[in-house]
Amino acid sequence: MMKFVSGSGTVVWNVLCLLTRRCFALDTRSLAASRVLTALVLLYEANFEIVDWEVYAFLTDAGLWNRRSLLAAGLETRWSLHMVSGTYLWSWFLHRCLMLCSLLLLVGWHTRRATFGCWMLWISYHNRCTVMSHAFDFQLG
Repeated sequence: MMKFVSGSGTVVWNVLCLLTRRCFALDTRSLAASRVLTALVLLYEANFEIVDWEVYAFLTDAGLWNRRSLLAAGLETRWSLHMVSGTYLWSWFLHRCLMLCSLLLLVGWHTRRATFGCWMLWISYHNRCTVMSHAFDFQLG
């Protein structure tokens, strides 16, 4: 049994600090596992859910949801890199950047930059085309 000295209280404080660190600490393995699983979800979404014809149909000006109708709907306050240009080449480039950032996040190379890139491109995609989103997409963003 441990006896606490009631003088300065440093022993009690050290024990409390140790207990809070153990209670609220994050294991690096669990952080790595969540990083890998998030990257796998993003890769799945980028490869199988968002195929090239959907990029053309929903993210370009020649498709169903062009930039002019998006601005007319009152959604101009949402920022999106997809609103910079309405061409297929720009949408294709941003889509491939999302896939590249997801791969970088998966292998753990420049993790903070890759995480920021994934987050920025994912939010940009959903702010550009909200009709293709579902509930899990908003949780991921």
